[in-house]
Amino acid sequence: MGMNNFEYDNNGRIRFNPDIHVNHNKPWTTTDQKYLIENYDSLGPEEISFSLGRTPHTIMARIYFLRKNGLPKPDNRSWHRRMKNKDTHHV
Repeated sequence: MGMNNFEYDNNGRIRFNPDIHVNHNKPWTTTDQKYLIENYDSLGPEEISFSLGRTPHTIMARIYFLRKNGLPKPDNRSWHRRMKNKDTHHV
């Protein structure tokens, strides 16, 4: 499975690929978590997954876990294209 041969799940997310998801099953670093928190809303899970070497599902699960446990959302957010039209984000 090479860099250009991506497989997708039923939700359109890239499946695990050892060539690009090099941090799969590795502990999260403070730097990675900070990058995730600061950029999730503007970049989205797909782009962050490439930056952090993790699957999009892992990225979404981690941000959910962090926010559920009280981590604040960044103040200066610009919404990712998938989130722009959701009513819950126009608070």
